[in-house]
Amino acid sequence: MDDEKCANELLEEARAYFPLLFKKVASYRVYAPMALLIELPDRKVFLFDSLNQTTTRLPDDDNIMTKEQTGRVFGILLRRVMARKGFTQIGLAEATGLRQCQICNYTYGRSVPSYYAFDKIVRALGCSAEDLRYVK
Repeated sequence: MDDEKCANELLEEARAYFPLLFKKVASYRVYAPMALLIELPDRKVFLFDSLNQTTTRLPDDDNIMTKEQTGRVFGILLRRVMARKGFTQIGLAEATGLRQCQICNYTYGRSVPSYYAFDKIVRALGCSAEDLRYVK
């Protein structure tokens, strides 16, 4: 399926789940498989995650994200990669040697992994660091 068709289908799905929020859209594009970046006329940007039928407001400037914003976005991306690769929190904990409660905190954006933990997660998931990094 081409990107434009996929983007249109994802936008229709986003509007089905969040009709008031996405009534008027300025622009949109596929961000990752089953994920859509949606910009509203007021310049607010949202990430619609079709896997979990959720939407998250993204920071206005990705160069000055707070630690909380970084954690929230990292958690979204981590959950997506885990789902795509078939990992549970327990499975990822076993594969990385990290505690399951740490993985849980990462997936829900309550904390951000250290570089060492991040590297272990990337290696265990068999993904690139870019898959877990927010780029607008």
